[in-house]
Amino acid sequence: MKPLSIEFAAFGSYPGEVSVDFTALAARGLFVVTGDTGTGKSTIFDAMSYALFGDMPLKPGNDIRSHHAEESQPTYARFTFHIDGVTYVAERFPDQQRRALRGGGVTTERAKASFTRIDTNGTTSLATKVNDMKRAVAEVVGLDAEQFRRVMLLPQGEVARFLLDDSANREGLLSTLFGGAVYDRIGEALRAEAQRLKGQVGQADEALRHHLANARTHLSELGHQVGLTEPLPDDVEREAIDERRAACDAALLALRSQSDDATALAVTHVKAFTEGEQTAHRFHAAVEVRRVLDELNGLAPEVMANAERADASRRARPVVVAARLQAEQSAAVESALGAVAVTRSRLVDLAQQHHVSVRAEPSEALADDVEALAVVVREQTALLEAVTSTGEELRRGEHDLELNRGQQATAQAQVQPLIDRLGVIDVRIGALRDAPTALAALDAETQRLTIALEHVGQRDRAVTDLAAAVDALSVAEGHHEAVLRRFVDTTAPRLAAQLVPGAPCSVCGSVEHPAPATTDHGEPVDLDAVARAQTAVEVARQVVSTADVRLGQAKGRLGEWADATASHLQSLLQVGDGRRRAALANCDELEALIVERVAVDEARRHATSEVDRLAGVIEAGEAALVGLRVAFDAATAAATGVEPHRVGILGSTLVTLRSLAADLARQRSEAHAAQLAAEVAMRTLQQTLEASGFGDVALAEGAVMDELEEQRALDARNDLHSRRQQVQGRLIELEQHGIPEVPPDVEALRDQAAAAERAAREIEARFTLAEKAASDLATHIALYDRVGASSEDLRRRAHLTDRAQLVCRGQVGSKVSLSRWVLGRELDRVVAAASVHLAQMTSGRYTLRRVVEASGGRSAQGLELEVLDAHTGRSRSPRTLSGGEQFQASLALALGLADVVSRGGTGSGRRIEALFVDEGFGSLDPRALDDAIETLHQLHASGRMVGAITHVEAMKERLHPGIVVTRLPDGKGSTLRVNP
Repeated sequence: MKPLSIEFAAFGSYPGEVSVDFTALAARGLFVVTGDTGTGKSTIFDAMSYALFGDMPLKPGNDIRSHHAEESQPTYARFTFHIDGVTYVAERFPDQQRRALRGGGVTTERAKASFTRIDTNGTTSLATKVNDMKRAVAEVVGLDAEQFRRVMLLPQGEVARFLLDDSANREGLLSTLFGGAVYDRIGEALRAEAQRLKGQVGQADEALRHHLANARTHLSELGHQVGLTEPLPDDVEREAIDERRAACDAALLALRSQSDDATALAVTHVKAFTEGEQTAHRFHAAVEVRRVLDELNGLAPEVMANAERADASRRARPVVVAARLQAEQSAAVESALGAVAVTRSRLVDLAQQHHVSVRAEPSEALADDVEALAVVVREQTALLEAVTSTGEELRRGEHDLELNRGQQATAQAQVQPLIDRLGVIDVRIGALRDAPTALAALDAETQRLTIALEHVGQRDRAVTDLAAAVDALSVAEGHHEAVLRRFVDTTAPRLAAQLVPGAPCSVCGSVEHPAPATTDHGEPVDLDAVARAQTAVEVARQVVSTADVRLGQAKGRLGEWADATASHLQSLLQVGDGRRRAALANCDELEALIVERVAVDEARRHATSEVDRLAGVIEAGEAALVGLRVAFDAATAAATGVEPHRVGILGSTLVTLRSLAADLARQRSEAHAAQLAAEVAMRTLQQTLEASGFGDVALAEGAVMDELEEQRALDARNDLHSRRQQVQGRLIELEQHGIPEVPPDVEALRDQAAAAERAAREIEARFTLAEKAASDLATHIALYDRVGASSEDLRRRAHLTDRAQLVCRGQVGSKVSLSRWVLGRELDRVVAAASVHLAQMTSGRYTLRRVVEASGGRSAQGLELEVLDAHTGRSRSPRTLSGGEQFQASLALALGLADVVSRGGTGSGRRIEALFVDEGFGSLDPRALDDAIETLHQLHASGRMVGAITHVEAMKERLHPGIVVTRLPDGKGSTLRVNP
């Protein structure tokens, strides 16, 4: 990994935007970051860590924004680096407040993050969400946040702590760096698996006990039902059960034969009862049918007489209708002839007033006179209309000319304001051009929150369902316990309920039952009730399991909001809705401005064009007025002597004459049609009367009945006929099946059948209980054998797993846990690499090694460190080193750690090409400082870019000041300068 640049703004002690170009410093390779204490030297590398992982080595993640930054300056960090020829950019924005676009208040912008790859194929987005960022960065870099700080950024105080920590603290760091938690999880997983297998073995043992107990219970029940009275010992074992079961099977076959015989006898009696009941039903049905038939025959004479009157009414009704129609047509003829006479009289009077001839029939003379009058009216009307039209055209021309002159002035005044408005619109459109992009992003976030809110509802319902399922399971388990308790408490009453007077007791054999057992626990409970209660418990457990799975699925769909409340998501939606409304308002304004600009520009073009067009119209209008004045004078001279009043009267008379002539012709046609219809109505009446059989219309009118009464009489005849046929058919059907003279004794037959069925049910109930007990016995014996066979492998795996988990957790064998054993080997690699660096720094005097044997000879294989001193040939604790020596040892250890982690210690294979040391150079004496500087040169010579963060003057004098941090003149924060 090679850093290219770090950019940040409003970050820590830097109020403005800052950029460090590491490619410019790479040519130097070795440089120092200098500045006064507290100016923000370490902040440069805090920003690097924050951009990648969202946190910083020694600062809380919420203490980021500079207190001196301008309100409008957003806080961010952007780190660009290079890996295997590919460039990556990591960028983060924390939660921060800014001024709201509306209302003058402040609003909070949520944290944002992005991770991008740039190669020959272009730019690819690897992560766009805060929660996805760490995973994506760790996959590319090959290090998590802790490992990155250990191999690339060495923060103040952290290096020496690793050297001087005890074994327990050092184990925690090594576990983080080298994945020691994986081996702890292996041990815990093995322990959990051992516990699970142990529980399964216990369940298998419990199942064996359960099935054996149930087999004893069912065997006892089977013996009781088949009549084997010998008591079954409570501790009977598996082998003895088969012997007792064989004897019970033989008795079960005999009981089945008895049940079959009793059932056959019951069937015979039931059949006899059914046949007798049907015969008695036919006897009583025949009596009722004959009574109904006699009743219908008595109603027949009256019904038939009423039906004959209704038939006569139906024949007479068409005659009455035809007579009424003939009278109406005669009246219509008289009315039409009267209208003809009135219209002819009006026509004659009007024609005589204006000297127009009218004869008995329409003639050519009337038409000729009317047409002559029309010619005069048309000529005089044309003269008057010419004067009127030319005068109107002259006035319109003068009016239009004045109007066009006014419109030209108005259009001319509109042009400049439209040009000014176009300038204002263009400025505002430029300010709002990015509004649609912001709205699209807010819409996507709103949709994601809306979907999450639906999933929250599903999760809450799943929680409720799970709670209800757990409650139901508790109820089912309580019910099962109660039923089982009642089954035990009511064993004697249940046996007593099966006693039959005079029959021997299945327990004691006595035929006398002076005091059968009773119970205060309600009705006796059988094994079926116990089995049903157990089934209900198993079903309830399945429901709980299903509800738990659904809850897990619902939380999985929510992802980062798995535990979020609906109100929290609603609040996020409300905040987003406010931002969306603001963005939507900007979009609406932008859209309206675009539409308005088109309209304003069109209006400007139209106004300019209108000014030019109206100039031509005005010129043409002035020329046309000259011709219109000449035409008006000529029309006025031609109409001299024509009286408009006289022309109007002649025109009105002409219209009236033509209307009356048309009305007269129409009325004569209607009168002729009425005469023809009257003749048809008379012929129809005569034909209808002849077909009806009545002598005249008066007789027909007398025979007509009310239509409702007529229909009732006809329906009554049809109903009588239909009912008589149905009753006669039913009587024939009964006679075909046989009608006895005397009905059979149905009650006696019913009693015989009931007694036979009762006896059959009693025997069948005993057989059913016995058969079920035999089936349940066979089931539990088979389950007992199956569980015993299948649990052998389970017991072996449980033993081996328990042994493995004890070894991995260090409780047997070498007494060292798997995690500590692996971390010890990793520490050996780190110490070996660190010793190379330490020997170089100390001219071969010091090396490091891990302490394997604890004091007292007890083998601990711990993680303690010691220093070998070549001058004395003895080892000692790192705490005995001087301050400068401790710095050298700490730096060597950090470098060794970086070597191991960056060269495959984490399996990443990533090479770290830069190291930044923020450690106490001020504690070194001149010679040690010389050695430390020489070590930094050696690191640089190995291919790394090395930056040392210090305020030690000697280091600033001897190494290139690559980055210089200074306070701002006003004291409000810092700035920096990069010296290539």
